[in-house]
Amino acid sequence: MRGTTPQDISRLAPRLDDEDPDPQSPDAPEQKEPAEKLPGAELEGKLFEQRKVLIFGGINDKVARDVTGRLLALAGASDKPIDVYVNSPGGHVESGDTIHDMIRFVDSVAPVNMIGTGWVASAGA
Repeated sequence: MRGTTPQDISRLAPRLDDEDPDPQSPDAPEQKEPAEKLPGAELEGKLFEQRKVLIFGGINDKVARDVTGRLLALAGASDKPIDVYVNSPGGHVESGDTIHDMIRFVDSVAPVNMIGTGWVASAGA
């Protein structure tokens, strides 16, 4: 996976808002234009280029899937260090174990630096 682009990571790891309805779907609620456009894709791209992963909020299977995909994509793109920022009160234990195991697996290819910010507890630790 050398040469992975930010667009590739978007395809590999679903975003945490996957449960939102498809805006093209006839069932989707009407989308209002926000006052300020958030540079979501641009931010995702910059985080990928800077080799940073964010884990914020409760830990669940969707967060574990997202983090696992990002770690694998980053490790496949380069052996440079990966920074993981965590701010989590914890959550689903097995999902936390999945993240922990993937960090250990990826660390053999690319060093992983864990940075706790705010509250880091339980499965978030």
